[in-house]
Amino acid sequence: MRVVLDTNIFISGLNFSGNERLVLELARRGRFELYLSPFILQETVGVLTRKFGWSE
Repeated sequence: MRVVLDTNIFISGLNFSGNERLVLELARRGRFELYLSPFILQETVGVLTRKFGWSE
């Protein structure tokens, strides 16, 4: 199965516990293939750096 996540789900999964984190964990374990468009990846990096203080 192939899955595309919205930026909000990706951000929540990286920063908080809950269902969003579970989705990322299932992808990490190979339960499905996670696909990100260049736009979603760029948007995610921007939000992580601006709002959460992550570095690129």
